[in-house]
Amino acid sequence: MVTDLRVGNFRDTTQRWPEYLLLNEAELVIEAVNHIYLWPCNCRLMMGACRKPIYTCLRFSNNRDIGWEISKTRAREILKRSNQKGLMQSGELSVSVDGKIGGAICNCCADCCCPHILAKDLAAEKLWPLTRYVASLDAEQCTTCGRCVRRCPFDAFSIDSPDDGYTSVSSEDTHQKPIISFNAHRCRGCGLCSTGCRERAITMIKLDDVNSLYDNLNL
Repeated sequence: MVTDLRVGNFRDTTQRWPEYLLLNEAELVIEAVNHIYLWPCNCRLMMGACRKPIYTCLRFSNNRDIGWEISKTRAREILKRSNQKGLMQSGELSVSVDGKIGGAICNCCADCCCPHILAKDLAAEKLWPLTRYVASLDAEQCTTCGRCVRRCPFDAFSIDSPDDGYTSVSSEDTHQKPIISFNAHRCRGCGLCSTGCRERAITMIKLDDVNSLYDNLNL
């Protein structure tokens, strides 16, 4: 599957291929499915590399009888809480021949998530899960609070502090104000920086020519 994405082959929509979803997109998927089952995150249970919440996997079938059915209201609450805790929303989605959406919405960390670890091994970091957006930082709106630096799982943001973090408050002071630097090459488009920015200084820009299943769902 990674090879198919790398060369731009047609995607088999009946197979589940992970792709990053923004929080509002994940909420739209929740509204479009018939059943939602809450499962524990297999990746965090197996890897144990972080202390993020375990019960975050929102699946649309319960074929292994591991989870239990929850309401859409509860599912939205889990999505928002997971995002607040610094978990990325990833859609492992498929569409059957009769148009039914299958798969799951995963709330992922970069430490335990098997697709992220696999992507690193295969040098396919922006393909698995699939990157569909890139962040854009408005320097005029930015207050250099550093929240985006703390929330980004991929170190795309950093604080450039030439004066050891000193911020000038006087027009007569010549110390340089720290700034936030952004490396677009590291950005995966998960949107955690944007949802965490209280100044709304970060927007997510849609990428062109991305072979995304979500974009063809017309939700």
